[in-house]
Amino acid sequence: NWQEVVRSVKAKGMRPGVALKPGTPVTDVYPL
Repeated sequence: NWQEVVRSVKAKGMRPGVALKPGTPVTDVYPL
């Protein structure tokens, strides 16, 4: 579950990030 991962990363004082393949539309990650 990506939401749990984001919470876990933030709880450790880090900032989550996303890497996209060149053909992936940025709208695919808007829910993040």
